[in-house]
Amino acid sequence: MTKANRDEVRVTIRSTRQAIGRQGGGVHLLVRAEPPAPPRRKERRPVALALVIDRSGSMGQAVHEPGHLPAARGHALLGAGPRVAPGTADTGVADKLSYVRAATLRLLDLMHDGDAVSLVTFDDQATVVKPLTVLDDRSRRSLADAVRRVRPGGSTFLEGGLRAALEQLGEETRLHYGCKVVLLSDGQANVGEQRPAVLSELVADAARGGVTTSTLGVGFDYNIALMSSLAEAGNGDFTHIHSLDALDEILREEFTTAAEVTARGVEIGLELPERLAAGTNLNGYRQDSTDSGFTVRLGDLVRPKEFIFEVTSPVPVEGPELVVGVRATYRDASDAARESTGRLVLRVLDAEDAMRQPVDDEVIAKLLAQLPARTEMDAALAYEAGDRARASAAIDRSHQAMADVRGRYGPAATARAEMSAWEAKLSDLTAAARAGGPMAPSRLKTMYAASYDLSRSRPDRSM
Repeated sequence: MTKANRDEVRVTIRSTRQAIGRQGGGVHLLVRAEPPAPPRRKERRPVALALVIDRSGSMGQAVHEPGHLPAARGHALLGAGPRVAPGTADTGVADKLSYVRAATLRLLDLMHDGDAVSLVTFDDQATVVKPLTVLDDRSRRSLADAVRRVRPGGSTFLEGGLRAALEQLGEETRLHYGCKVVLLSDGQANVGEQRPAVLSELVADAARGGVTTSTLGVGFDYNIALMSSLAEAGNGDFTHIHSLDALDEILREEFTTAAEVTARGVEIGLELPERLAAGTNLNGYRQDSTDSGFTVRLGDLVRPKEFIFEVTSPVPVEGPELVVGVRATYRDASDAARESTGRLVLRVLDAEDAMRQPVDDEVIAKLLAQLPARTEMDAALAYEAGDRARASAAIDRSHQAMADVRGRYGPAATARAEMSAWEAKLSDLTAAARAGGPMAPSRLKTMYAASYDLSRSRPDRSM
């Protein structure tokens, strides 16, 4: 049962079964949070974007990996600038910065007069190329000219770029604009602070003040751990730019999330009965323990988001039923604090009786899709860090999880196409681990990005 008005986040909770064994039982729960409808265009707050462009030397490297399109075609699609991207006329091969310039020009096209943009670049140093400027015809042309003049430089002072961008979105700006930082980079920070945890805390502080940070990984050389952790801490999204064909959709989504967000900084609190144990959410959202359960941080909501976790009864549970409460807390479009609630009632039965209860096919299907996605994300991060032992451990956990799901749900899970897909993915990962050696960067990025998008309820961009 759910309680939410039409202008509130609607939060629901479902279970693979409506009953749990009194002792030794277990089910998986699916929590879904749906944002209120976005405001009409004339009613929305203007958006202030701080664009942070990596112009380090590595961004000047040519992109030869499969899946990328020639920059000339990209510019034709974007309707911005000459058909041959700056920096590609001599060789006909685009470098990563050419892709970023094209992406940034498209982003300017998507924004409306009255919105505001700041342009920050960084290599050895961070430079505010354009302070925060309200868009009109004249300023739009000036910003576009500045973007086209960006050229590769030296090292990668990513920390400096982030700090300079956040300084553009001060307290006064936050009162009148929906504020967002968009970082476009290959992510190999090598000057200043480089640790993902420390840089993530920087953007987490900004997120608490109303500034969202999203990251776009360019090419196949960026650091997944850094770019994804920045987006998670900043209440935004991480996106792997795998093809210029996908840029229009990616950038439209980034603008939409800033322009139409109706629930900011969403946190989902779970209240669990005593004696019921819960695991970490399989989607990889940030999760913190509380006295009565835990809290999951979903960030800003423009689209519905979901997460799955397991609850078990390791010791005998008292009573005929259990109630699991769920509470969404967030700030609405006017920056007012809001909340909405939901609850799930689970019957408590003998273990054998609980196992005979019917399953929720939709929750089972999502569980079987999320479990291998979690494995692929964990393995990709481990391989990127050069930790083959950690990658193998993630694969071993997936084998055990598959055995547990088979035992708990039987044919309701094993007969599904999602189980066959999981088996195939796990077989590929196992073979790669046994072969030894590093995994190709292109495979790491595409595998992680597809699983990340699935975990964050985003459309598959790999096709």
